[in-house]
Amino acid sequence: MSNYKVLSVKVEALDPNEEGFIAIQVRENRLPLDDDGIPNGSSFYHRAVHMPDHDASADSPTVAAICASVHTQEWKDKYKAKLDAEAAVIEAERLEQERVAAEAEATKLAEQEAAAIVAEQEAADQKVIDDAAAVEAAAQAELDNIAAQEAFDAKVAAAVAAALEAVV
Repeated sequence: MSNYKVLSVKVEALDPNEEGFIAIQVRENRLPLDDDGIPNGSSFYHRAVHMPDHDASADSPTVAAICASVHTQEWKDKYKAKLDAEAAVIEAERLEQERVAAEAEATKLAEQEAAAIVAEQEAADQKVIDDAAAVEAAAQAELDNIAAQEAFDAKVAAAVAAALEAVV
């Protein structure tokens, strides 16, 4: 519904905000029109607020003149500096959030790497324990074989000695 007839316009300078910037409020009472220019529906209010950075060249001559008288270049420059400062704060906050996120990610990666190193060390320690147990088991088996051989040798020696005594 871009077709409308402006019934009335009210333009006012709003009280300055804490920084001293004055906003220009424009309120139009509009009557919607159909494609043939016939009123179509009830009138409605359209409001717009213009700050010092507003380009009033597309506004009515009255609104443009009021904006030009209130929004001097000095105020436009001050307002731009304020917006730039706010943008710098927002950018600094964004960069700080990125830094904190990167730091958290680095901490997470360092913790994962440390956990992997601990797991590798634990696995290596367990292998040493397992290898030591295998060596100990092999040594015990060898000792058992030696003891069995010594017992066999002792029986053979006793049998030879008994056979020699029987011959003598």
